Order: sequence, then structure tokens, then C-alpha cells
Amino acid sequence: PSGLGALYVQAVVQADPAIIGSRDARILLQGDPAASPGQLGLDLFYDVAGFFGGASRTVKFAVMTTDGSVQIEGPSGAQSEDRQVVSAVWQAGVLPRLYLDGEEVAATWAGLAGQQGAVATGTTSMVAGQPLSIGLGSLNTARSWIGLIDEVRIATAVPAAGRIAAEARNLLDPGAFYGIGDGEQFTDYAESPVAVPLAAVTTPGQWVDIDPLAVSHLPTGTELGLEAQPQSGIASLVDGRIRYTPFAGFTGKDSFTYRLVSGTKTARARIDVTVAVDPAAGEYPPPLRTVEVATASELSAALASARPGDHIVLADGDYGGTTFATAIAGTSASPVVIRASGKLGARLTSQLTVRHPWYILWGLDFDDAALGVEANASDLVVRRCRSRNYGAYQGIWCRVKAPRVRFEKCDLSNSASRGIALDLAAGGTALTVSRCHFHDWGPGNTGDQTFEPLQMGFGAADTNRDAAARIEYCLFENINQGNGEPETVSIKSRNVTVHGCHLKNARMIKVRIGRQAHIEACTIENLASGMAATGIEMAGPDNRVLGCVITGSGARVRLFAGTVDGDSDPSGWVNSDYPSANRNRLTGVTAPSFAIGYQYNSGMSRPVRDARLENVTGNVSLLNETGTVQTPTESEGYDPPVTLTAADVGPDAP
Repeated sequence: PSGLGALYVQAVVQADPAIIGSRDARILLQGDPAASPGQLGLDLFYDVAGFFGGASRTVKFAVMTTDGSVQIEGPSGAQSEDRQVVSAVWQAGVLPRLYLDGEEVAATWAGLAGQQGAVATGTTSMVAGQPLSIGLGSLNTARSWIGLIDEVRIATAVPAAGRIAAEARNLLDPGAFYGIGDGEQFTDYAESPVAVPLAAVTTPGQWVDIDPLAVSHLPTGTELGLEAQPQSGIASLVDGRIRYTPFAGFTGKDSFTYRLVSGTKTARARIDVTVAVDPAAGEYPPPLRTVEVATASELSAALASARPGDHIVLADGDYGGTTFATAIAGTSASPVVIRASGKLGARLTSQLTVRHPWYILWGLDFDDAALGVEANASDLVVRRCRSRNYGAYQGIWCRVKAPRVRFEKCDLSNSASRGIALDLAAGGTALTVSRCHFHDWGPGNTGDQTFEPLQMGFGAADTNRDAAARIEYCLFENINQGNGEPETVSIKSRNVTVHGCHLKNARMIKVRIGRQAHIEACTIENLASGMAATGIEMAGPDNRVLGCVITGSGARVRLFAGTVDGDSDPSGWVNSDYPSANRNRLTGVTAPSFAIGYQYNSGMSRPVRDARLENVTGNVSLLNETGTVQTPTESEGYDPPVTLTAADVGPDAP
């Protein structure tokens, strides 16, 4: 109903595999079945690609309020073919929250009326005269749910997080949620023990001791026993505890039941044991087949004959002398994994090209060897890898041409040459770069044009392309760009987010022929005077900078006047143009100086229009501009600036 200050929705679902990652599928919807989420009173659904956050195969929740549509998008890969409890929470004055199987998940986007971080303070406002639909069905078959929906709940009060977690466990697996004592009669004064479900984790071949007596309810004289043996290991009683030992070679999940006996009363409960695959468990799925290789020729043969679900495992050593390329596609359920046996122990000295979707690269060391990502190589994950010594002059180590590629916890350096680590080319939408370490870049000659480590787009041709890219929690250190190419992160397309990054001795984040960039919670420090450009620079309309701190004698923020009007048709722009930074907003930013309408030269005659400076700290210079607003009032919230160390990022990060 309308007029509520809080709303809680929950559903138990099991999706048909046909809808996973293929199209939007509605679980709950209030409003016109053909309308978009921002026009609906209520919307809970599997989202093939997040509109704001760019996550793939995610879950989304939207609720209409008197202030506008509140929306939250979950992480990539949130959809499941298994039974899943999907819950969402909205309360006036705070951001919405999303829970999967009782656990709160990180949002890739949350906000109000298209403004990330903005909160609604009003009440719910449902669409008058429209029904609440479960699964949509024939109302809109293009968006209808295929699969099961059960236990739908809508409440006007928000339960505590512990209650949400408890209900999810009870719905999904009651045997792992509660213990049961024996029945008691009115005339029976003997107290019953209550056995409690337990869980344990161990590694292959390693026993683990479990202590039910420490957590269960125990009347005097209670004895511990075993009901039955697990299927994939041995359970035994050792010194009042249960010792579980997995069978040799077993990995996965196992379970068994124990009992507590006190006189005539018996209670039973289950113990679940997870035998982890290896220290990287969770970073790639278990193999359907393992192919071990030790030479370049064996690697080529394994790639040529790969199947979905294969793990191609590289022994420590060098792999080069020929280029390598994928030959078949993986699947969402069974990606092909190419991984080092020991992290960074397998050194590639020749290019590896991924030409097909659904691959995971783990722990590989690219030593003067490029990584190719072709147009069909969607849903690639590059995790805990290293790129170094890439020697191609002005070269690009990896040009991403496919959608939904993710680089996570990688190490990238290039101390001897000029080049770009990651470049977002046409087709490379929804790129994510997370917790990577970029360091020791370029020869350090300030008169040279050392290229930028990260380039999101390639100039005027890409300026209006919706990249939906996200760079988050990355550390940039000792980036010695030349004066001709001074930026560490260069944004040359639309809708790029830089969140929580830390630049040390590294110049700068620059929107260059870009638009609608979102830069938040970044720290940029130790910027020396005399550099050509430092801090944050913006050329192009409708960009936002929130909660950033920039320090050093050469630190500054610049909004550029233009060689062309930022609101003109970008099809007429060329790479040398600077579009004026119209309607850029700076909120809660700290820097020694701000230049609004900055001009490199007299050709930058188009003024910056309608800039907005909200609670900025530093000296403000109004140059070639018109309509600039300065106010102490902040129009939206933001995260505090992030500081990082080398231990927080890269292949060894937690």
C-alpha cells in the first residue's frame, strides 16, 4: 500500500536455467506490467544487466516513493538455479538493502531517482488501479518468471538482519537451523537434551574436531554418540568430541548425524562439513575435468581440446615460443578455468587470446606477454594475475573488446616502457577493475609521453558510448607519466565510475572527452608542484566528484573551458577537442585549489556552464565560466575517502 515509511519483501524462488542471464524476469511487480522499474510501485526481479551499476545476472529491487523511485542493484552473478531466498528492505531516510539467502549483499548501485547514494524521506506511492503480480505470467511473457515462486511475504515493518538470516536458513534447510529434543509428558520430569546443528570446514586429507557438547543443551549425564557415518569420510569419537576425516582425494560437502542421550531421552542433529578444494576455494568452481600441463605445446593442446568445466592447470615454469588462444566456449554453470598450480608460478612469455565466453584466468604471470580479449569473450574473469615488463612501445597490454569482463586482485607494472595496461575498446561494456595494484609505471622522463595505465575509451569516437565501467578500490603508486600523457586514469567514454581508489605519487584522474563520470571516495596524495596537471581534471558535461581528498603542493581540481561546447553534437568532435565541463558537480571535495573554466590556451573559448560546488574546501578561482553555484549544502551523501596499502590489493590481498 501507499503511505508507508518502510517496506519488506521476500520470496523463495528457483529459476529455470533458461532465464539465468538471458533476460529480465519478474518475481514481484506492482504497476503496469510493461513499465520500467522507475515507473512501478514495486519491482523485485532477476536483472540481466544492471541499468545503473552495470552488474550482470544480478537481482534488483525498486519501490516508488513520494520522492521518486528508490532502487538497488546487487552484485554480478547473484542469480541462481538453486532454491534462493530473495529479500529486500526499504526504510525512509536510508538506502535500500538486498539480501540473498539471508545474507546482505553488496550493492553495485543504490539510490533515488537516478542519483546514487541519495535517499528517500517520504512514503511509498503505489501505482493507482494496478495489481500486485507474482511472476507476471501471461501479463507480460517477455518479462515473466519461469520457475518456482513460494513463500512470498510483504511486511510494513523491517525485521532485524538476524531475523532475515534465521528465516532464510529455516526456509532453505531446516535441518541446519534448529535442534530438537525428545518429546516430554506432563508427568515426565526428566529433562531432554537438545542437539544443535553444526558446521565445520577442513582441507583435503585433514581431519577436524567438532565439539557438540560445548554448544548443546545438556542435562546431567548426557552422552555423545553417532547415528551414522558420513558418505565421504569417517566420523569417530575422540576425547568427548567428534573427529571427521575426509576420504583421500575428496573435496566438497559431506554430512552426518550425531545424538545426545540422557536417560530415556535422545536428541539428534546434523553436522555439515565442507572440504575446501584449495586455498583459492570460491575463486573458481570445482572442475568437471582437470588437465595438467607443463609445456607450451601441452597448453596449446589443452586449449584446443577443452570442454566446459575444464581446469587447465599450469605447472610452475615458462610458457612461450608460440601464441595461445581459446578454442571453445565455457558456460555460466561450467566456465573453463586456466590457472597456475602455484599462484604466479606459471610465466607466460607469449600472448594469450581469449576468443570465447565464460573463462576464468587465475594466478598467471604475464611477463612481456599481452592478453587479448576479443569481442566474443564475454564474462571473462582475470583474478590474482600479474602483468609486467610489457615492452611494446606505446603498446596496450590488454584491450577489452567484450562485455562483462572483470579484473580482480591483479598486479600491473611497466617500469621500462611506455604503454597502457587496460584499454576499454568498442564492445567492452560493464568492465570492472577491482582491488588491483598499478605501480612503477613508465621510465620517469617527464618530457616523454608515457601513456596512462587505465584508459576507458579511445577518444572522440567513444565519447557518447555507454561504458558502464567501474574501477574500485585500486591502488596506483609511482606512476611517472610524461607531460604529454599525464593521467593515471583516463576516461574517454560515458558512465564510468571510479570509487575508493588511492593514488600515491600518481597524477591524476581525468575525464577527457567523457561524460557522466562518477568519481567518489578517492584519495590523491603527494602531488609535487611543477607537474603539467595534477589531481582531477574534467572535460565534458554532467560529471560528478564526491568525497575526494587531494593533497600536495601541485594538487588542484580543474573544470575545463572548451574548444567545443560540451552540449554540442559529439559526432563532430575530434580527439584534440576539449568539450566544456558543463553542469559538473563537486560535492564534499578537498583540494588546495579549484579552477572553474580553466584554459590551456586561448582556443578554449567555450565557457563552463552551470558548475555546482557543494561544500568544497580550498581556494576557488572562477575563470571562463558562467552560472557557477557555490553552496555549503550537499545534495547527496557519499562514502568517505579511502586509503589503501599494497597489502590491501593485488594477488596476495585477502
